[in-house]
Amino acid sequence: MSDQKNVILAVVLCFLIIFGFQYFVDPPKIEDPALQQVTEQTAGGGVTPTPAPGSASAPSISSAGQNVVTRSESLKQSPRIKINTPSLHGSVSLMGARIDDLSLVNYREEVDPASPEIKLLSPTGSPHPYYAEFGWSASADAGVKLPDSNTLWQTTSTILTPSSPLVLTWDNGEG
Repeated sequence: MSDQKNVILAVVLCFLIIFGFQYFVDPPKIEDPALQQVTEQTAGGGVTPTPAPGSASAPSISSAGQNVVTRSESLKQSPRIKINTPSLHGSVSLMGARIDDLSLVNYREEVDPASPEIKLLSPTGSPHPYYAEFGWSASADAGVKLPDSNTLWQTTSTILTPSSPLVLTWDNGEG
């Protein structure tokens, strides 16, 4: 019986510590990038009224601080190489060599076979950007020019399939 009392007392004390910590210690604030951008723009003076979301005058801003356009419009903003496999299709952006357009061929958003395919990745500028990118880093004193998200890559491929790989090249002009 004494062990049960000790366990119950320990559980109650743990809950008191957790709730007390949340009550007395302010949790970290997560700032919305769109809100931060508006705050930076109005830092010089008075308050600028913010239109209601979805209204005609309300700007639509993505998480990267860019204006949001439709998915199809954002796909047209950079040159692309198509991806076509039995289970995936989409495209790779040559700007930054970013994989940002990928859909599952055999899976749908709903049970209906005519419903849209499941989209795994979406390009920047679209309503919900999600993408895969890679990069290199060098020491600050190396003085080597490295590709970044604004680098335009070159390729001789026109499509990426299981039988035809995609080879991307870039010349930094330094050999």
